[in-house]
Amino acid sequence: MDWQRLDRKATEDLIQKAGSASVLFSPQTSEARRATLSFLDNYALYRLTNYAALPMISLDYLVNENTTSGGSVFYLDGSTAPIFHAIRNDTFNLSDETVISYVNFFYKNAPDPDGDIYIIQDLESLVFFDLLESDQQALLQSNFTAPQIQPHGDGSVEIKACLVYQGSLVKADVFVSKDGSVKINNIQMMLRSTPAYHKMDN
Repeated sequence: MDWQRLDRKATEDLIQKAGSASVLFSPQTSEARRATLSFLDNYALYRLTNYAALPMISLDYLVNENTTSGGSVFYLDGSTAPIFHAIRNDTFNLSDETVISYVNFFYKNAPDPDGDIYIIQDLESLVFFDLLESDQQALLQSNFTAPQIQPHGDGSVEIKACLVYQGSLVKADVFVSKDGSVKINNIQMMLRSTPAYHKMDN
């Protein structure tokens, strides 16, 4: 995720729009950052971080930057509701260029209770690869395939890919409907019990 740090005025504006969570942040102790989302036209991802809090507090928001709509702000609360709201109220650009980013965004912000889920685009980006045993590394290298993306005529997209899935490495079919729903099918285990250091870069 490519983040852009906001200036003090933009940080203040975001804190004011953040609703009840605004009591956790102040312009003096907090930083705001912004990242574009390739699959949405008007909504962007914003993050507020209070570095003075113990422990440090960081919350993410979807912000509608279309000024004619009033600049709506929705806290990413771990449910699918704010994601689907943004999709329903924006142009959802689901394509072979954006679908992997969307799936990884979806599961990071509406996480599975049993563990991380994200698509592995290449082994170099797999942060825990060097922590695997040598025989596990060899097995993964021999079985890894890059994501294969298949758009469908109804606007949905299917991906055959390797994933981190609830603490394991698997191959599976990821189906994304035109309304943003995500389903994972045909799961085949590659490696069980990956190291604990498998959080997706955010």
